[in-house]
This record gives sequence, C-alpha cells and structure tokens, in this order.
Amino acid sequence: AHLVQQSKVDIVVGAYSSAETIPMAASLERLKVPLIAPGATSDKVTESGFSYVVRIPPKGSQSGASILDFLSSGKLEKAGYPKPRPVAMIYEDGAFWSTIADNFKKGAPAKNLKIVADIPFTTGTPSLSAKLSKLASGNPDVIVFGGYSGDGILFTRALANSSLANVPLVDGGGA
Repeated sequence: AHLVQQSKVDIVVGAYSSAETIPMAASLERLKVPLIAPGATSDKVTESGFSYVVRIPPKGSQSGASILDFLSSGKLEKAGYPKPRPVAMIYEDGAFWSTIADNFKKGAPAKNLKIVADIPFTTGTPSLSAKLSKLASGNPDVIVFGGYSGDGILFTRALANSSLANVPLVDGGGA
C-alpha cells in the first residue's frame, strides 16, 4: 500500500495467486485503487465485498463443478478406465484449492461420486509420500489433485512409484 501511495499508482494488475490477491485487495480497497486479478480464482476474491476488484479467470467453485462434470462425462470409461465412484482428493490448503475442494465435495453426491480420501497439504511440503499412503487406503478409481507446479512435480514423482501409479489423475488447474 505504501508503494502504491508513494508512486501515485492509478491501477494495479494483481498477483499470481489468490493467497496474495486477497490481502492485496483489502489494502487497495482502503486506498480506492482498482485491482485487476489475472490469476486469482478463489471465490473470496470477489465475494468479500471489495468494490475495486475485477477478476479475469472463472471462480474456483466453477473449477470444482468442471471437474465433477468431467468425471461424470464418461470420458474416463471411453479411455478404458472404470466409471469413477471412489474418488481421492489431495490439494494444497490455501484459498484457491480449498475453494475448489469445498465445491467439489458439495457436488460429488449429485454425481454419484464417493470421496474416500480428503487430504489437504501445505505447499512446499518436502514429501507427499505419507499422504499417498492415505490416498491408497481408500482404493480410489481416480485421484483429484490440486497444487502448484512444485507440488505437482513432487506428487507425480511419488505417485509413479506407488500402488496408485495407474489410477487416473485429474487436476483442476489455476492458481
């Protein structure tokens, strides 16, 4: 906020993620400086009463619905996988992925999907191997993953060497 005032900025093109955008929006709101949020998708970005925020991507809740639509579309079955019923979820515990996960969990029963694992983690966790053991205990037909690039690399490397290596992995994408 100090830099915005000092430099007499008229508009800010936002941060990379929801976690940075939400506090930034609060500061800019007090200064009445518009914020364009090109990467923030958490529903909280535009549902927190901010008058000076414009979000470009869709809301995170829409991403959760899109994943549900994909899982119930029959595309996995056409690719030779079983119709997904038990679903394991593993996702970063920040604002963006939590929004997607919450909306996914709300919509899963209507799509006849049973969530057998719901595992949040903190981004930058050095290993996700213990989390994989919890995922495997639910014997899922599909894994829904939500995390940033480094988390995804860490997870897919661990996944490749696990009993879940051949289970379809679906990612919601975004930040």
